[in-house]
Amino acid sequence: MIIASEKTIYDNSVKKYRPIWQLDTATSTVTHFDESTFQVERQTFHTDYIKDYLRYVASKFPDRLRRYVNEGTILHYLDELEASAVDAVESQVEKWAENDKEYLLAVMNGDILKQAGLLNNLKFRAKELIYEAIIYA
Repeated sequence: MIIASEKTIYDNSVKKYRPIWQLDTATSTVTHFDESTFQVERQTFHTDYIKDYLRYVASKFPDRLRRYVNEGTILHYLDELEASAVDAVESQVEKWAENDKEYLLAVMNGDILKQAGLLNNLKFRAKELIYEAIIYA
């Protein structure tokens, strides 16, 4: 789904009006047509957090995305959402790892493969919680 801002500006180079902001939920890309420089700036989000969030919100609450695009806050909003999700997962994994006896034993024994496997498991569990609290909220 492509959501374009209602506000447009005439682009002489292509002889047509362009939306100032545009969101492509399929590619997780935000495009901004800068009014002062007439330059096109694109940012593509690569994390699953944003990809899944955009798919979910586009299907359930498309008006929310339209509002962010029209206000010109979509890029800032998605940056903040991504940072919040990443920080929350890392923080939760860190807390669990500090108290996980099996992980601490693997660290004491120098078993790097076991440590990595346990951290991946903790990360997967943390992502499940974060998706419910942040992504699908």
